[in-house]
Amino acid sequence: MHNHTPIDGPDFLDEYADRLAANGMTLEADQVRGVLKQWLGERVDQQRTADEMTTLQNQITHVRAAVERTSRHTN
Repeated sequence: MHNHTPIDGPDFLDEYADRLAANGMTLEADQVRGVLKQWLGERVDQQRTADEMTTLQNQITHVRAAVERTSRHTN
């Protein structure tokens, strides 16, 4: 019975590229590393977008609160 922890995502790709390179399959390993680099770049982009959305949502909340305060004082 195997007692190994399954890995996925970028860790899997990194380990897979290492195994390919160890077996002399450097072209294939480079291809896998290229996919890994792209995946990690997309993760960074997605996190940046999520952060920007959070900032915008906070700004909208503050503007709504300011509008409510202003409308209460003018009515």
